[in-house]
Amino acid sequence: MAGIAGALLIWGIFSRPETQIVQPPKPLVKIFTVSQRNFPIFVQTLGTVMTPGNIILSALQAGRVTEIDFTPGQTVSKGQVLIRLEDIQQRSAVLKTRAAAQEARLNDERFQKLFSQQAISQSDLDTASSQDQQAQAVLQAAEKALADTIIVAPFDGVIAATQPILGTIDSSGNSLNNVTEIAVGTYVNQGDPLVQLVSNDKMQVEYTLPGEYFPRVQLGQVVSMRIPAYPGQTFCGKVVYIAPSISSETDSFMLYASLNVKQHIPTAFQDLARRKVSETAGVTKFGNEDGDRAVQRSQGLKGEGYKMEPGLSVEVKHILIPDRWVLAVPGISVDSDMSNPYVYQVINQQLKKVYVQLGERRGSWVEIRSGIKVGAQVVRDNLDSLQEGMSVIPVSGQGSGGS
Repeated sequence: MAGIAGALLIWGIFSRPETQIVQPPKPLVKIFTVSQRNFPIFVQTLGTVMTPGNIILSALQAGRVTEIDFTPGQTVSKGQVLIRLEDIQQRSAVLKTRAAAQEARLNDERFQKLFSQQAISQSDLDTASSQDQQAQAVLQAAEKALADTIIVAPFDGVIAATQPILGTIDSSGNSLNNVTEIAVGTYVNQGDPLVQLVSNDKMQVEYTLPGEYFPRVQLGQVVSMRIPAYPGQTFCGKVVYIAPSISSETDSFMLYASLNVKQHIPTAFQDLARRKVSETAGVTKFGNEDGDRAVQRSQGLKGEGYKMEPGLSVEVKHILIPDRWVLAVPGISVDSDMSNPYVYQVINQQLKKVYVQLGERRGSWVEIRSGIKVGAQVVRDNLDSLQEGMSVIPVSGQGSGGS
């Protein structure tokens, strides 16, 4: 019996079901394929809005202001009436000289007919023709004097400010020996400055760069600009002037860039800022992130104008090299060991810690100068719970790596 019991005990031990070791589930990780992005080389500085199309309209003749048809800062069109002066005397003169000119013209025509009939001499005809010409000249002068009582905008632009006038006369005819600005009732003399008009179509931005950049700047280079008066908007222009030499006092040089105020993201900047092409051995290249957002903001705003005045402060970004394609990853995909940056590369569903050399940061992206290659699959985010050699299940994250 003892033998049978022992045998049964041994059978019971060896017949127990095997204990199974439960493996933890593999974590899901978001990955993206490393690609190239455009990191243009640029230099940033501050500039000031200016305009070569900046003129002061003056009184063409003396007279009292009867009408002012603008307010400072208003956008006006070419030919739009801005100021009217009293014109009673000029209108009277036009009526009088017009009647005299009509009479002289009829008299000249009558003398020409008489001369063809040999009823008068050549001398009589010449006298009548001369009197007609003189009368017409007097009429033209009177009409010009009447027209000069109206000040119009010679081009499309913005009214910057009315101008101070010295020694005006008030509405009661009393002399004023102080400086004032024009108003209805103000008496102005011929040549007095009345109003400043700024051309919106010829706006420029003036700025300086350190002398070290002098060999690298060229006419036509793209300049993007942000103006605090228009937050969230990016304007664009091109370099139109470069100073011929570097200032010995400041070790800098001056530049002018055109400022497009009718379309704040022109096509030229879109082409530079937003690029996404698949070419060159299957390498995918993405444009810079700031340009993408700026282009999105510009949708639906094409052609809108912006009021600009000389003196506005401008944040200038001068593009030195528009195309510089580099390997880049989102900043959230990079961690570090003792200041040594690394990424997790996924190879055959296993994590490999790859140390990398970082370059410039642009927004949420960071340049990778060495360590990984184009096409590598890298964990996009949530690196804290990961470690070298871990088995994972990769799932596709955003192709561009943006957040």
